[in-house]
Amino acid sequence: MFDLGFRAFCRRVWFGLVFGVLLFACFVRASSAQAFESGFLSSDALSDESKAQVVSRILKWYFAPSNPKKTIMIAGDGMRSEWLPRIEGIEFDLKPSSEISDWKDVVFFGDLNEDPRGGFSVVLGFGNPLCESAGDVWRFRLEKGKVRLWITEARVISNCGFVNKAVDEPPDGA
Repeated sequence: MFDLGFRAFCRRVWFGLVFGVLLFACFVRASSAQAFESGFLSSDALSDESKAQVVSRILKWYFAPSNPKKTIMIAGDGMRSEWLPRIEGIEFDLKPSSEISDWKDVVFFGDLNEDPRGGFSVVLGFGNPLCESAGDVWRFRLEKGKVRLWITEARVISNCGFVNKAVDEPPDGA
């Protein structure tokens, strides 16, 4: 059997990890809700060429050629259509977030975070960035004019805690 001190240590570590993850999730949710309005695409920290590399490479990682054809809606505030990759059988539908009414199947890029040690991170998410979304954190840095990009093990999950009903639905039982 384990020593009681070791069990208490494990319990403290476990609760510390859970608290840390919850704190991180709250920070990410608050920052994504606030920063989604501006998005990483409006940041002056990167050139348009670097932004294009990041957008194209991340989307290529998620979407393989498809048969039958698929349309992927992207909340593209600040994004340019020439940044989108050409993938056989995939058509990207770039829309401003103000024109999107059903966020269920929408792809969005979160805010850009600069790492004090150098480099950046950005979230690519699916769903509504303010409620019921999930995404991955990508890190990248610029080396000699090229983007070095990798996916991290961090996931961002947002859940608003209730189900929104459409405004034009009749009340239950009507």
